[in-house]
Amino acid sequence: MSAPVAKSFHMEKVDLSRPKVHTILSQLGEWLPNAKFERDGKVEKCADADLDHYCRPLFDELDIPSKISSQQVRMKYNVIRILSQEPVEFYNSIGEMDLIPILVIGGDPIISNATVDPLQNISQSLIPGTRIHITQDVKISPALYCLILVTY
Repeated sequence: MSAPVAKSFHMEKVDLSRPKVHTILSQLGEWLPNAKFERDGKVEKCADADLDHYCRPLFDELDIPSKISSQQVRMKYNVIRILSQEPVEFYNSIGEMDLIPILVIGGDPIISNATVDPLQNISQSLIPGTRIHITQDVKISPALYCLILVTY
């Protein structure tokens, strides 16, 4: 159960244990600090023409193309860089999201529900080599690079 398009529950964390995943994430992590990014509010989105070239091996290793075609869903993705010292809110408006941390820049990044209700406020550390499934609004604390996959 390591492919981002698998049915999961909100904030489910899965270890991406396929053989090449950590190597691919390391290669992405080496490339990203030099890639082109554009600011979009509190985050920076990768705007580099080589993004697909660097992400494709990860998608292939996780068997995402065949899972998308078999489930007849669409996918959008991007890598974001979060440097803001304040938590960044993500609003899930078009589909389910999967977040794959790639490289921690500083601190101990976490993801939590964007709710003010303390009984529903779940938080988890963001660790490269894991995937977190998101079906509701969340807050992410910096600082890291992460891959966001949206299926709809």
